[in-house]
Amino acid sequence: MVEISDEVYINLYESAEMYKTLIETSPDAVTATDLKGNITLVSKQTLELHGYRNEKELIGKSAFELIAPEDHERAMVNLQKTLTEGSIRNIEYTLLKRDGTRFIGELNASLIKNGSGNPKAFIASTRDISWRKRIEETLRESEEKYRNLFEQSPIGVGLASPDGRIIAANKAMETITGYSLEELKKINLIDTYENPEDRKVLVEALRQNGSVINFPVRLRRKVGTAYDALLNISIIHIADKDLFQTICIDVTDHKRLEEAMRESEELYRTLAESAQEFIFILDAERNIQYINGFAASYVRQAPEKLIGRKLDEFIPSSVLERAKWDLKKVFDEGQVFVAETRLNLFGTEMWLETRLVPLKKGEGRVRSVLGISRDMTKYKLIEDELMRKISELKEFNDQAVGKELKLIEMEKELNRLRQQISQEKDKVI
Repeated sequence: MVEISDEVYINLYESAEMYKTLIETSPDAVTATDLKGNITLVSKQTLELHGYRNEKELIGKSAFELIAPEDHERAMVNLQKTLTEGSIRNIEYTLLKRDGTRFIGELNASLIKNGSGNPKAFIASTRDISWRKRIEETLRESEEKYRNLFEQSPIGVGLASPDGRIIAANKAMETITGYSLEELKKINLIDTYENPEDRKVLVEALRQNGSVINFPVRLRRKVGTAYDALLNISIIHIADKDLFQTICIDVTDHKRLEEAMRESEELYRTLAESAQEFIFILDAERNIQYINGFAASYVRQAPEKLIGRKLDEFIPSSVLERAKWDLKKVFDEGQVFVAETRLNLFGTEMWLETRLVPLKKGEGRVRSVLGISRDMTKYKLIEDELMRKISELKEFNDQAVGKELKLIEMEKELNRLRQQISQEKDKVI
């Protein structure tokens, strides 16, 4: 007869108590069965997970009673696999509560051997992953919505690495550049700049500020023709990498309109009156020298009734000081200035992108300023929706990854204690 020392008894007792404590405090439901699948032990979490009141209601029952009938055949195959291979991991089943309610569970099971190395029982940990499935479904829906928004956006949207490698681009971006997505992936963004130095300035501004707004740049299409664009770029984090999300607006026609206005007063008036944009000319005192019909319609007056009146009368007080500053800057510096403004204009909430162009007398001082305001409300809403969807995806990803890491650490600790108990049993026998 083998004698067992007090020390071995103490170690066995302490290991058993530790194992019991770990089972009872584990966030997973722990269940032990014999080799036929009959339940021999359940933790409190198992009772709660399946809606039972006490152990007596489960001890002796087949574990298959906790699994939906349509998964029984697969569960039997996995039981045999555990017997031959020693364990199974991350198996999903439709599980049952006492009242018949169904939920999605994830099961990990291991074979327990006796001191002689022969199969003795199975032990399994189960967790309710319904929440994870809901997150995955929400992620899929969010990704689908973002994908649709990305693809259907009327403005060019793209994703690129800081070194200029293009990762994604929507149809509008393909139309603007003349390149297909596959062609874009084979070139570097710097090759699309008419002046490569502009790209360097842009990247440096991004690194310092995290984003750039209305960055004016001259680019080249696939066929080699140049075009003017405004770039709105922000840095986003995907898979631990910094990427540049770009919104590109082709303003070539906008620029052509400005040039035409400088070259011909008659052509200017024809274009201005037919444009669906707010077009006006102001003197240094902000008196209106010209306003087109489209802009005048917003203040419900004929254009000729507005000539000579101050712009201040029609600008909300919330943006008036900013408007004064912008105009003064153009008069003082003689350079084109672009500003974005959110305002409520006679009951209409809108975002306006305004280009202020200095009109000079010959090559001398600025005598007046031409203003061209474009309604960007639709594009801003699209841009905001894009950013919101990216934020949602990142948040869901962070939450899911964090929880899974905690569960993996618990699984490792369970495996360690199982090995320790098996070793102690070998010593006893």
